Amino acid sequence: AEVEDLWRRSGLPLRKLFNTAGRSYREGGFSQRLPTMSDAEALNALAADGKLIKRPLLDAGSTVLVGFSEARYDEAFGTLRVAVTGAADHRDLHQPVRQCDQFPGRAASSRQRPVGAIPPTAMTQLPERFASAAERLVGTPFRLHGRTADHGLDCVGVVLAALRNCGVTADMARLYGLRNASISAFLPLAAQLGLVEAQGPPRRGDVLLVIAGPAQHHLLVVTGPDHFVHAHAGLRRVVVQRGITAWQCARHWRLSDR
Repeated sequence: AEVEDLWRRSGLPLRKLFNTAGRSYREGGFSQRLPTMSDAEALNALAADGKLIKRPLLDAGSTVLVGFSEARYDEAFGTLRVAVTGAADHRDLHQPVRQCDQFPGRAASSRQRPVGAIPPTAMTQLPERFASAAERLVGTPFRLHGRTADHGLDCVGVVLAALRNCGVTADMARLYGLRNASISAFLPLAAQLGLVEAQGPPRRGDVLLVIAGPAQHHLLVVTGPDHFVHAHAGLRRVVVQRGITAWQCARHWRLSDR
């Protein structure tokens, strides 16, 4: 059912979902079999063997993008242009997407403050500074276990780097992967950073721990009512996106007053 839903929202002929260059496709004889297969048979084959599915596969909500097409990604996301800290000009961050198969939402420019965003006067100083620092990280390359903007950041690195910019420092063991069976050993870090459990709608400067996929935990920095900054492993950079409610939230933290 999930594969069928992705196919229908892609608007593509079903054969376009097949990775024709892959080993499964060749060894399965799909070049001869596919033209005579029914839609149900083809969908069952895709569901049974994920290696048959063409990549990158990006579920963007209203549409699904299969394979990389510069024109289609331009249409769906636009060209991200963000200010480079300390530079007078701007850097064009329009780059080919390498792997996009897990994150919902649409990327947006860090300079686009969402309509209805909570004004800085409505919150404490530290959360506002933290959110602003996270926004300045947009465009930083993605790097697993990355801790500095110069060398790249992952989702943990975004939170740590933004807090470091606000004078809050802490380190975290890097013994984790993109998928982790358990993250219970890492949760106490939140208290060390001054993050406390929060209730109600997310506010600018809050941090959300969300479930991005099976055994995939991910951190978002809330920057507006429906906007957040995070390190996107698929787009290979830190981006601003909207669609907070599309994520399954496991933890909701807020910076305590200091």
